[in-house]
Amino acid sequence: MTRAHPVLPFSSLLRAVSDLLAPRECVLCGRAGAWLCAACAAHLSLDGCLAAASLSLAPIERLIYGCKYHGLRSAAAALAHLIARAAGASPAFTAWMRTNHPVLSPLPLHPQRERARGYNQASLIARALARELMLPCRTLLTRIKPTADQVKLTREARRNNLDGAFSLARGIVEIPPAVILVDDVVTTGATFDAAARILRNARTDMSIWGVAAAYHAHTEGEAPAPSKIPRWRDSMGLARHAVSVAV
Repeated sequence: MTRAHPVLPFSSLLRAVSDLLAPRECVLCGRAGAWLCAACAAHLSLDGCLAAASLSLAPIERLIYGCKYHGLRSAAAALAHLIARAAGASPAFTAWMRTNHPVLSPLPLHPQRERARGYNQASLIARALARELMLPCRTLLTRIKPTADQVKLTREARRNNLDGAFSLARGIVEIPPAVILVDDVVTTGATFDAAARILRNARTDMSIWGVAAAYHAHTEGEAPAPSKIPRWRDSMGLARHAVSVAV
C-alpha cells in the first residue's frame, strides 16, 4: 500500500512566501543588505543576482526537488511566481528591468542529462517567468560539456568543473543588450558566472542579472542525501497552493 504524503500546512507556505519580502542578504555569502553584495559581485560577471527564497524552507525544497528530480513540471509555474514576487520587491531589479527591457534565458542542461530527465527545469521556470513578467524568453546558450553535479563540489572545484561547459546556442548571431539568466537554485554563483562570461565574450556592452527560485547556503562538499529528496505525487497540489498563498 502506497502512503500518501501529507500536504504541508499553510503556515509553512506563508513562511516561505514571507521570506520573499523580509530578508535582504547576499545569496552567495549571506552578508546582510543586498541580494548580491559588492564583494561577491566583484568576482562575478553579473550585474546583479536575485533569489526568491531559501532552499532550507521545506515548501521551497519540495517544490525544487519535485520539479528537478520527480517530474513535477507544474511546480515550475509556482517557482516562477515566487521569483516574480521577489523581483517586484527589489527596487534595484525593477528599475534595471524597466530601463533595459531584458530577455530571459534559461541555463541549459547538457543534452544527455536533459534527455534522461525529459526536460530542463530551468527552461520550464524561465518560460513561466516570461509570462509573469511579460518579457521575451530565448535559449541563448547550450551546454557542450557534461559536468559533475555541482552540489557535490567545493567552491573552487565548481569553477573548474564549468570551464568550457557553455557555448552560444546554434543559430545565435546577435546577443541582446540585457539578459536575465534563469536557474532553479543558486549556491556559489559559479554556474551563472560561467554562462555570463560566454555572453560577455560575444557582446561586451551588455548587462546581465541572474535569478533563481532558491538560494542554498553551501557547505563544502555537501550534497542532499537521496533519502531526503521527497517523492512527489501531483495529487498533492502543493504547487497550486503555493501560488494561491503568494497572491
